[in-house]
This record gives sequence, structure tokens and C-alpha cells, in this order.
Amino acid sequence: MQSSKHQSSSSSSTSGPSAKTPNKQPNANHVAVDDEELLLTTLSINVRCSDGTYITLRALLDQGSQISLISENAVQRLGLQRRRYNASVSGIGSGASQSKGLVSIDCQSIYGDYNFTTEALVLSRVASNLPSVQFKKQSWPHLQHLQLADPEYNVSKPIDLLLDVSIYSQIIMDGLIKGPSQAPIAQQTALGWILSGNVRTFNCHIVTNNISDLSKYWEIEDVEPSSSSSLTSEEQYCEEFYQQTTRRLDTGRYEVGIPMKPEYENQLGSSKSKAIAQFKQLERKMCNNLLFSESYKSFMSEYQQLGHMCKADNVDESKPAFYLPHHGVIKLDSTTTKLRVVFNASSKSSSGKSLNDLMCCGPNLQKDLMTLILNWRTYKYVMTADIEKTYRQPFTISRTAIVSAEHHL
Repeated sequence: MQSSKHQSSSSSSTSGPSAKTPNKQPNANHVAVDDEELLLTTLSINVRCSDGTYITLRALLDQGSQISLISENAVQRLGLQRRRYNASVSGIGSGASQSKGLVSIDCQSIYGDYNFTTEALVLSRVASNLPSVQFKKQSWPHLQHLQLADPEYNVSKPIDLLLDVSIYSQIIMDGLIKGPSQAPIAQQTALGWILSGNVRTFNCHIVTNNISDLSKYWEIEDVEPSSSSSLTSEEQYCEEFYQQTTRRLDTGRYEVGIPMKPEYENQLGSSKSKAIAQFKQLERKMCNNLLFSESYKSFMSEYQQLGHMCKADNVDESKPAFYLPHHGVIKLDSTTTKLRVVFNASSKSSSGKSLNDLMCCGPNLQKDLMTLILNWRTYKYVMTADIEKTYRQPFTISRTAIVSAEHHL
């Protein structure tokens, strides 16, 4: 048995593994011994390809299934044309699988003396390898000279095809042969004798794992914050910018700067006329909707009282500035805020640039849901809370502060 980082092997005898060069890496070995295998009714069957030839597939005869199934791999090998057929296939203890179409298959006994046609749903995978572990054939007297539907019943192989109860009732015959304890039962069918039941075996399974592989597993499971090496140059600049400009005021509030792109002043363009046009449209809407007007005035008044914006006195038109258009969105079914005022920083100025275009984009500070859940489970006590007006709480440095020009609402 060759050494590898992860390997699994099974043996039909009690002999140990052959001698090999010792692995310098530390290993953890797990050995399990089984003495019984449950044999299901598998069979080998010839199925016709699109070109008229036949290939042999491994099938499972299932009298508990209402539909026949075939694997995507088998359909590809057969070159069959499929019809569109949407169906959800589910079984006991398993999730539902979506079918990939419906095909018609012509089947023939491997002994060439029986044919039938059926339809099968196409699935990505039909079943696990059967039997689960390969074992050595026993010389059971009651099976001698029988034409077995699956001569390699002891070899663990993938299942390509599942035949339903209608096929089972069609091919089943009268013959039934029982053997001694821990020997399979033989049932005669038109496709040959099928075997089922408990089989006594001796199988030793050896799984060798490198200890370093286990360490890698735990490293994958560990939740670490994103390293700075994964940041783009612009994101790294934003990180450094906020580290240098962020400070806490005596009042306890934070003050931050807004990271602008180089020479942004030359690209601001003219935005005042567009903002005034939006404002006049807003005024007309207020005249037609008194509730909207009162809600809007209340919002803007609160905005100013909280210090989230201030009045722009003696505006120097020669200095670069960007006028933000704003509008209101009413959502009457909202249980919290029915009016939401939107300051449109994506509005383009005469230069074709918006304020958003001229600001640097920092890294995403919101963790994905999976990371949040993984972090959540590491604490004994957790809490959830909402910070009111989160993004308006920090002050901005005066040269990038939000100011409002005087207009009557």
C-alpha cells in the first residue's frame, strides 16, 4: 500500500500491508473491521446507445421506487436525447434532487434472451457505490451453476440505473433459492438470478491521515479577520487616511475626514443648477401633497438641529463645491420611517463626474453572513442592537462637511 496524504483501502484477507519506506510525517491511523455486508439486488444490464450499439451498465432493482432513474454520466455515455421534464425526486432521509430531463432506454439481458423498454428521469447521481465495500466471493453451494444477473455482485461499483417497481413486477419469476445463514437469497428474474441479504465477510479498512492535514482543517475552520495584504492600493490608502484623520472630540463624538481622489477639485464641475432644478421639482410635489411637505420639513429641521448639517453663509462661488440634489421617498406601509430623504451623491455634474466618483472607495467593513454566524458561536453571551442614525453620528472635518444653502421649503 503506497503512502499518501489521504488514502483508503480495503482487503479481503487478514494479511497486513506490504513493507514501505517510513513516512517522515507524523500520521494518525484508524482501522475498522466489518464482518457483515448487506447485499442489495444489483444487476448488470445491456443498454442501447444512440448509434445502435450496447454498453453494460450497473443497475439496482428497487421494488420500493415508483420511478426509474439514470445518472447523467450514463446518459452522456449512451448519447441519448432527452426530453424536458421538471420533477423533484426525494427519498427517505435525503434532500430533493431536481431532474435533468427524461430519456427512453432500451434494455437487454446480458445473456441476450430478454428485452424491455422503459423511461427514466435523469439525475446527477443515482446512488452510492454498491456494495459499500468490496469482498471476496464465497463458494455457496446453492448459487452454483446459476446465471446471475450481476456476476460481479461482490465488486463495489457505481450505480448507473435504478429500475422501479413496474420493472420489478415485469421481470420477477417463481424461482427462489435460500442458502445457509449469512448467505444471500437468490431470486429468479427474466434478467438472471438476483441476490440479496446478509453476507458474512472480513474487511479491514485502513485510513491514514497526515497530522498536518488535520492542522490545515482546523486552520480552515478558524475565523480570522481579513489581512491588510488582501486590500487594494486604494483600500489601503483609505485605511491609512482614516487612521491619520480620525479623532475623538471632547464631547465623545468622532470626527473623520472624507478621502478624496487626487486633484478632485478640478473635476467637480458645476452642480448647482442641477440641484436647484431638483429642488424646484421637490417644491411642486410639496404643494400637491401636504403630508409629504410637513414630513419633509420636519426631517430637514431635525437634520439641522442635530448638527448633521449647517447653513452655508456667504458661499464663495470661486471655491470648489458640490451641491447635492435631494428628494423624498414615501413608504406608507413602513412601521418605522414612512419618509426617507435621499441625498443623491451619484448625480453627475457638468464634468460628467459625481461626488461618489471622486471619493476613494475603502474596504467592505461588513462581514458576510457565514463569518458573522461563525463568530457568533464563539461567545457565551451575545446581544444585538441598532445604532440610531449610524452614519450621521461622526462629524466630518470642516472642509468636507455637509452644508445647506438657504432655500425656503
